[in-house]
Amino acid sequence: MTNLGDTSQQTVGLPQLIIDLLSQALLSSRIDSNEHGLFLAQKAAVFAPDDPNVLYSSATILSTYGMGAPIARKLLERVLEIQSHHHEAIVLLYKMMRMSGEYELAIQYAQKLVNGDSNPSPLMHYYLARAYQQHGNEKQAKTFFRKVINAKPQYFDKNTRTLKPLAEYHGGWQVDAEDSIKQICTVEGKGTYSRDQKIYPNSIVEQLQRLQEITRGKDILIYGNAPSVEAIVNDGSFLRGKDIVHMGLNNFSIVGDEIFKKWGLRTSLVCLSHSGVMFANAEAIGTLVQQPYPTMVLLNSSMLSYFLERMDRQYISKLEERMFNYRLDDDFLPTPENPLNLPNINTLFCALCVAILGCPRRVFLLGCDQKATGDKPQKQGALYFRFHDERYKVQSRTKSIYRESTGKWLRWDAERINETALITLRMLSLMFNVEQPPIYNVSPDSALDVFPQIDFNTFKDLIVR
Repeated sequence: MTNLGDTSQQTVGLPQLIIDLLSQALLSSRIDSNEHGLFLAQKAAVFAPDDPNVLYSSATILSTYGMGAPIARKLLERVLEIQSHHHEAIVLLYKMMRMSGEYELAIQYAQKLVNGDSNPSPLMHYYLARAYQQHGNEKQAKTFFRKVINAKPQYFDKNTRTLKPLAEYHGGWQVDAEDSIKQICTVEGKGTYSRDQKIYPNSIVEQLQRLQEITRGKDILIYGNAPSVEAIVNDGSFLRGKDIVHMGLNNFSIVGDEIFKKWGLRTSLVCLSHSGVMFANAEAIGTLVQQPYPTMVLLNSSMLSYFLERMDRQYISKLEERMFNYRLDDDFLPTPENPLNLPNINTLFCALCVAILGCPRRVFLLGCDQKATGDKPQKQGALYFRFHDERYKVQSRTKSIYRESTGKWLRWDAERINETALITLRMLSLMFNVEQPPIYNVSPDSALDVFPQIDFNTFKDLIVR
């Protein structure tokens, strides 16, 4: 997510009108179901066509909209015309090129980051290595992965050190990656993590206890909102009477209880990271998580603060004992110092990270296709289960450009989960001293291929055993 705080120091001296436009655009980009934030961000850029920081701030907001991505790209290119080594603009362009599959350009922008610094950071070398790898140049990728691994200790802090096992893993040096993970996550062979309540006001220990009371030793079924979830919606009777934990993600949490009621099933866990979903469906979600059976809502701290400060959603403040609160990080993996700083990829990955901390027997992903069905986002029903349901507030139901953008975002999220999942989950399991459960993706054609993929019949066979 774009955070205006990333550029707040750059707004000093700007006309108040532009500051207000950017603030309103950021707010709208989080909660609206139309293009109002896009319009405001463009307007700010028009008022300051030669200010690289305004243009960059506008681009960060526009890049979150489907139809805004091309405009964001042009603004970022304009930023580099004005200020050729604007670091943040180059980073965002690099990520946008990876997202769109333009790996040659991603390499060029990553190389520009490396060349623009007399002592490039391990993160810049990692960016370049991954771009080369995705472009199919393994030799060059390994060269720059080695630069990450061999960086001097002073270049690694408590966050950037997590790049080392990632580089080792993607470079093909799995044994080294495991050794690095253990060095980071354990002390004398035992996992360790900070309980600092200044960082995590809600006690991590208490949160884990409440979570494990619900999930320990049970199968967890995580429900996404992709078309393949239709299979279990149509044939879920075999789940009746089984002691299984059902977790809904974002939109699916709104309709899950309604769908499964006929089989006596109910949602126990809800993971929310999409503020637009929560804003539009706050009442329904509030009713769900206050049911008398054991429930928890998984919510990132920035979204919690945002709603407590800005929205009249008083029920949220009453959910402390039913909440698992975590934080998000755009670049780095969780560490003992920041054990619940989860990669800011998507709701599914946050839910999966928390799920393994609950000591489940197994985890099954349903409706987690992470791609448009048949790679045809324009086809009706290719992106979402029940895409026509008005409660979803889905922008991409009708507009072609949104549907294309959503298809790219799904692929980009899958790419990043495939990139980081195995290392992240291994680190969490070691830090928190929990066994990592088997994870299955019940979608054989999913773009999320880092976990074993099984068909629906195999899933049924596993569940009934």
